[in-house]
Amino acid sequence: MPVSWTGSHRGVTLKLCEFAGAVRVWGNSKAVPVSEVPGTNAVDVTDQVRIGTNTVKVELSTTRNNAMKTTANWL
Repeated sequence: MPVSWTGSHRGVTLKLCEFAGAVRVWGNSKAVPVSEVPGTNAVDVTDQVRIGTNTVKVELSTTRNNAMKTTANWL
């Protein structure tokens, strides 16, 4: 993360776009509060990241039905 992203009225947002299911996010192994409502979500990860290199992990839990619909769309 560049230094220019820090300071008052600045922050880091992870845009998850659309998803169906529950999502969990971690920034540098610290859990990020995230809504579990399907839809379009942006997650504020400002408190979990630092200047320099960061690691972000996103885990999506979905039903088998959703997985099958997604697979069918790719065929």
